[in-house]
Amino acid sequence: MSWLHAHFSRDLAFHAIFSFDPKTNGRELSLAHGYVVEKGRVFGLKAAHGTTKRSRDRYADEVDLVLVDSSDREWRLRGKGLTSFPWQCWPNMVSFNALAQWTCDSLTGYGEIQDFFEMPQLTALNSEPATRVRAGVAALP
Repeated sequence: MSWLHAHFSRDLAFHAIFSFDPKTNGRELSLAHGYVVEKGRVFGLKAAHGTTKRSRDRYADEVDLVLVDSSDREWRLRGKGLTSFPWQCWPNMVSFNALAQWTCDSLTGYGEIQDFFEMPQLTALNSEPATRVRAGVAALP
């Protein structure tokens, strides 16, 4: 799963959770749930999709999102990973975290991207030549 948020001001923030297929290194994102907070009002997300590009290990370098809220407004966000760290949040799970700089139209904000992989998934990914991570750079294009 990919858990993320983007804060642009006291009047605009986004939070979303996406599922992804670890066999594709989590490239395609599918909405589980999320919301937009705008000027103190909460708007649930009714649709969303996105992509994650990774070039450093399994950390998100770029995330592109298209979100549709309950008022039928479409939001386009782009996140760029600035920092990264692993977090073994549970005994069988690793989260690859990145602090991201987000853009939405002409706005710039910041937030976190957490991509969770179970240890058996990482073992399988790291044993496949097409998805193996070597010297800090993923083999996937």
